[in-house]
Amino acid sequence: EDGILGEWQIAEDDEVKVGQSLVELSLSGAATDAMAQPAAEAAEPRALDASKTVAGLSPEAVQSLQGIIPATIEMTCRWGTVRNARLRSKQTPGGTLSTATMAAWAVLEAMRKHERFASVIRGNELRYDPERFDLGMAVALPGDALETAVVKHANQMEWQAFSVAFNDALRSARHGGVISKNRVPLSISSMGAYNVRSAIPIVVPPSVATLFIGAPYLLPDPQSTDGGTIEVASLVLTFDHRWINGVGAAAFLSDVRKGIERFDLV
Repeated sequence: EDGILGEWQIAEDDEVKVGQSLVELSLSGAATDAMAQPAAEAAEPRALDASKTVAGLSPEAVQSLQGIIPATIEMTCRWGTVRNARLRSKQTPGGTLSTATMAAWAVLEAMRKHERFASVIRGNELRYDPERFDLGMAVALPGDALETAVVKHANQMEWQAFSVAFNDALRSARHGGVISKNRVPLSISSMGAYNVRSAIPIVVPPSVATLFIGAPYLLPDPQSTDGGTIEVASLVLTFDHRWINGVGAAAFLSDVRKGIERFDLV
């Protein structure tokens, strides 16, 4: 703004201190009016509504991560069998089945064979209930929020009942349904819709492991003589090393891979 310089407060060659007044300044009317106006209040930071689902892990989940010793292994799995089974399912009265449903069944079958992957963390203990365990599946929600669909009593189900319950659980989670995860030893995660081939999942207690299933992609077929390819997907397993060692994790993941590669229920 315009103003009028008045008398200098310092002489030539004077040493000037920080913040010292150098010259008198008389402001014009407009500037004086502007100075008289109170400064606009700064906008207060907007707090997110804690009652709404927000992106990222909940404070409870972050706190439960303390003490975990995560370890990760990865295997490559042939994907052609479940892909072909999905195509065959289109001709069945029950409608098209997703490859995710078939892969989840393979995970459930492996959990039945490996007790530690069917156990949940309770404080400083790993507990196995032979009567019941559930299966989780990560579900993306609007706003980068995350929920876990839960198939309850998964260990008691046969294939037909499981395929229905799995899709019902996904649908419920996408519509805001929230189910307890206290009996979920393992959750499955995938970002195939975004063509993510590999990722390192985290484990959130009471679960003891999380399995990431990557988007399928093509590799050269080592058995082909004419440059053929095979469709594969990465299976990435993160587990709590306090309760499971690498050999046990490898055996479990190998059974998951076999279940996917040999799926024959459609």
